[in-house]
Amino acid sequence: MTEIPTGPSTGYVPPAPEGHARSCKRIMLAIVVIAVVVVGFVVVLRFNNMAPMNQTNMNTRNLIDYDDQDVDLFPAYYRFSFNVKSSETETPQTPWVDSSCSIDTATDDVDVVFHWAVYATDIATIDAASTWSELDTYLVNERDHTYYASYPESYGNTLELYGHAESYTLVFWFEASDKNDVWSVDISFDLNYYVWA
Repeated sequence: MTEIPTGPSTGYVPPAPEGHARSCKRIMLAIVVIAVVVVGFVVVLRFNNMAPMNQTNMNTRNLIDYDDQDVDLFPAYYRFSFNVKSSETETPQTPWVDSSCSIDTATDDVDVVFHWAVYATDIATIDAASTWSELDTYLVNERDHTYYASYPESYGNTLELYGHAESYTLVFWFEASDKNDVWSVDISFDLNYYVWA
């Protein structure tokens, strides 16, 4: 009797079709290309977020200076108007006004209250009001500071300009129990804002 030949001891493996190896190589190549493209996009987006165009710089514009001025006491008040340009509101950060003030009361030994406020309206509206409470709807922000005769100092503070009105009026005045001498007052108001770098 003749023996039937059997396959090798590892078992019979049918031969692979000729195109199968090429298909696997093409799939692997496609996966590598897609991975390279995805990594490239991630790198570009990451470095784009760090680009200077997404950074901001703070700028300052002087609004007004009063140097070595004598002042009258409240009910006298001082005011000036200013505009905020669209280029000064291009970032989400709200512009603000800084004040710097020093008061020399000479021989008057009195405490002085420096009051300042920003209104989102024009000077004509301020001057037409018969009481300050009529202007409450326009009031953006306000602040008081007391200068003590026993401790003269310079003072600086900030008022945020909430919202983005185009024009404002800044009002300030001085309150004291008495004034007999000539005072020397230095005040500076600056607008601070951010712009894209």
